[in-house]
Amino acid sequence: MKKYLISRASCRGSRSPSGSLRSPPSVPLPLAMFYFLLAGLVMSTPLQASEFDLQQGLRAETETWMFHLGARLALDGRYYDSTNVRDSEIDFEIRDLRLDGQSEDALSFRIVADLKGVETDYGLREAWLSMDLGDQFRLTGGVIPISIGIESSFERADYSFSGFGFPSYLDSRTDLGLKLEGELKDGLFSAVLDLAAGEGFDQNGKKRSDPQISTRLVSYPLLGMKYVGGVFGSLGASYTPDYDGYLDVATPLRNNVFKVGRLDGSSSQFFSWGGGVDAGLVRFTLERVQGSIDDLKVPGGGKESLEDQIISWETTLTWRINGEPYDSRPFRQRRSAFPSTDNGDGASHESEVERCRWGQFEIILRYANADIDRDFFDLGFTDEMTSSQEFRTFTGGVNWEWSKNLRVSVEVFRTIADQRPAVFETGEDSSRDTSGVLRLQYQF
Repeated sequence: MKKYLISRASCRGSRSPSGSLRSPPSVPLPLAMFYFLLAGLVMSTPLQASEFDLQQGLRAETETWMFHLGARLALDGRYYDSTNVRDSEIDFEIRDLRLDGQSEDALSFRIVADLKGVETDYGLREAWLSMDLGDQFRLTGGVIPISIGIESSFERADYSFSGFGFPSYLDSRTDLGLKLEGELKDGLFSAVLDLAAGEGFDQNGKKRSDPQISTRLVSYPLLGMKYVGGVFGSLGASYTPDYDGYLDVATPLRNNVFKVGRLDGSSSQFFSWGGGVDAGLVRFTLERVQGSIDDLKVPGGGKESLEDQIISWETTLTWRINGEPYDSRPFRQRRSAFPSTDNGDGASHESEVERCRWGQFEIILRYANADIDRDFFDLGFTDEMTSSQEFRTFTGGVNWEWSKNLRVSVEVFRTIADQRPAVFETGEDSSRDTSGVLRLQYQF
């Protein structure tokens, strides 16, 4: 019989997605230096005004800076059916503490601490300092999110789904690095260039020790035209000169359906292409990611190259029955913590939601598929009792955003695997799983 548990974090660490105990996070020297510099910046001028409430968080000002201290909390009620090895549970899935600052001199910073510590390698989701280079370009340095795909480029706190689809496990990471981004002609053309140092982590919070260069190009070729102005295309590519990381792929509830140990190769290349349409209150996306790892060290000895056989694709359809229109332009995904400033188009997320008497309702649908190279099984990196070569997940749900602070989400996930991964118990139907989540999220 399935149990219903209330999850509590261990005093010595937290559980990783695979269930192993993770030690408390540590902070690399470059990040420690960043903190000291930031603390000196904050303390260099006295505060002129400050205020706190549960809707706005703590806000303070100096002669040249504005500061905001807030949090994002999510309480999940998760249900797993009888084929899943996990017990249903109630858990504080997200416990993020966030500090933002913005100056009159086009400088801004953000630190997002992951107090749970499961999805991050050293307890940080983000920690960066950014400079606006005019109205159309921006340079950011620090611990930054990096993506060559569509889904994983959206602001995490505002994304429609509670978890990511399969492509995001292949085309994104968080790392210590530099990001140069910009847009031309009101978003007709956008570009992002990322340089990563190899001091980061993947979507599962596992260490990525390989440096990476990546870029993404997005175009709205019909921007400004009636009915079709929201059509966009996206191309992305990443190159790693010394692959050193994991390649675990999980469901939106972080059930690993493909799991290998640490991989060591001479290089890797991943490509993402797709597109979609922002049609007012409706958004449709379609994306595919495909990758290769060269000269991969084989458990039994020797090296093998796995070329263009690491594949995943997904499509999403979301509909805001009321509320603000969708905007997928990458330069505008960074949400300001200061209502007095806009995101580049004069729109304010706070004001749009508050105009709706009963809040904002959203219907969300997603289909994701992954097909991983069979050589991972044949060469001994994993087996059919641990991973599945091909798998797919369908997600359906409803979001109710009562205000800019409070959102209630209900999602159901149906996962079908060709083999029987370890996350599913052995049995006649152990390659199939139906799970669900009820999420109460509050942020300020």
